[in-house]
Amino acid sequence: MNTKYFYKIKEILVLGLILIFSVMISSLSTFYILNRHQNIFIRSIIFSLLIILSGKFILKVDYNEIKIDLKTIKYNIFDNIYFALIISFLSAALSTIVYQAEFIIAKDKAITINDILSSSTQVSTDNMGLLYIFSVVLVIFIEELFFRFLTFKYIVKDESNKKDIYLFIFGSSILFMLYHGYSIARMVSVFILSISYCLIYIKTKNFIFPLIVHILWDFLTFMLSPLVSLFKNYNLSMTTATSTMNTIFFLISLIIMYIISKIKSKSKW
Repeated sequence: MNTKYFYKIKEILVLGLILIFSVMISSLSTFYILNRHQNIFIRSIIFSLLIILSGKFILKVDYNEIKIDLKTIKYNIFDNIYFALIISFLSAALSTIVYQAEFIIAKDKAITINDILSSSTQVSTDNMGLLYIFSVVLVIFIEELFFRFLTFKYIVKDESNKKDIYLFIFGSSILFMLYHGYSIARMVSVFILSISYCLIYIKTKNFIFPLIVHILWDFLTFMLSPLVSLFKNYNLSMTTATSTMNTIFFLISLIIMYIISKIKSKSKW
């Protein structure tokens, strides 16, 4: 029992070391590249290669299973998307609560909507070149590959073993939190989001669904940011506003899916 416990802890540590090594090497390799977009692009390429190679030669994971996920995505696609949207809405709502709680507790440290609107560095999508977009999508893909696909395949030896499943969910989410976190609220929010991605992966048994949700979340956060002026009369932080807009998006998507499901069920009669 103890031996198995320490073995599982060792698996988490191995994953953590791979992550630390990949982040450090990719960051150091672009230290002297001053152009922001080129820096992000090269760093994302190196980070991606290190994670992919680590999965192949250290974790011994078979990447052919991703091809199977791509082929089988069409099965139960409506139910899987519906479930993914429910989980995404709940996690977005919880993240909004976390960010607003941080704003209430430490209002003097938070960046408010009015701070952004009155500054010379307002949120803009003008700088989103193709190189930058490619880099962001690539990193999101690699993050899901590592934190969901590789971590699940490495930790969960038996899908009927609930302890392995729980270890995957919380182990992956702790690593994901530490990888993204720079404030307590940010870390808690990222931890919640990671749990939602893990649940989607477990439920759908397909790597593609959490990947799609993750891409949606990141791009919604960025693309909807210019709309924060809609909340300028409310006592909200910038992160609360963007998280609120994500929550609204997922809620609207859920309502649309629900209406479609009702129309489909009636058509069967």
